[in-house]
Amino acid sequence: MKMPPKKFLSLLKANMEGQNKTPSVDDMREEFEREGRRNPMINGITDSTASLGGIPCLCLENQTQTQNHILYLHGGGYVGGSPESHKGVTSNFPAQTNAKLWSLDYRRSPENPFPAAIDDVILAYNALIDIAGSSKRIVIAGDSAGGGLTVASMLRAKELDLPMPAGLALMSPWTNLHMDGWSHKNNIEKDFLASPEML
Repeated sequence: MKMPPKKFLSLLKANMEGQNKTPSVDDMREEFEREGRRNPMINGITDSTASLGGIPCLCLENQTQTQNHILYLHGGGYVGGSPESHKGVTSNFPAQTNAKLWSLDYRRSPENPFPAAIDDVILAYNALIDIAGSSKRIVIAGDSAGGGLTVASMLRAKELDLPMPAGLALMSPWTNLHMDGWSHKNNIEKDFLASPEML
């Protein structure tokens, strides 16, 4: 049975608080993986390991795929989450669009400081342009920190004069790490994922 995003985040937060300590990076990562496994993949979607520009990823597709591609950047506060923890979410994309989804296993902090994750996305995006034959056959999507990484990476791609993708899909993107913007105050009730407390 699929778990609603708010329930997933509530369980994640409750489990972390139940430890009565500030969770370590390893604790956070373990909890993300454990909770992520509660959300199964959509029926009819297959997954396989792959690589884009030398960056590992999980490839999700269905039998009636088109020539379109989605490069997905998972959330997890830039330190947690993985393509595996997000399969319940990402399997919806090929199920609904028939596009082939590439869930990138970009390097995370603190072991790999900024701009390691952006560098990984740029390498993967360049490789995916070659595979797709055109950047216009690619959409880049991400949730939470992955949404912030999507924006930051495309700003870098623009600086490098790379062709832009057909579009970006940002789900509760964490783009302001100061959390002092208009949207942080005005979208508290609307945002199902990135509450100020969670961030």
